[in-house]
Amino acid sequence: MALIIKAALFLTGLFFGLQMLAAFFRIIDMWYARHREWRCMLKYLLIWNGLAILIFIYLGEPWQRAFLGGVLTYPLFYFTFFAAANFLIVRYKQPR
Repeated sequence: MALIIKAALFLTGLFFGLQMLAAFFRIIDMWYARHREWRCMLKYLLIWNGLAILIFIYLGEPWQRAFLGGVLTYPLFYFTFFAAANFLIVRYKQPR
């Protein structure tokens, strides 16, 4: 039963990691309209980061690692995949 709960918390952490990363990228994506959209950008950033922090705080000690592992795994996977994809694109784009 504990393994199922840890797996569910890990998946929940992945979801929150994705949403937190999306909230950070929202700032970059909406930079041209920051004067109009700053409230929306700040709202999403505070909501997703705040919810993740609250969940982490209220979880007990044995469950915090599973949730934090999920939160940290998604951005690590995303940036690793992004770097690998850019490396392959640059590698195959060079003239031979």
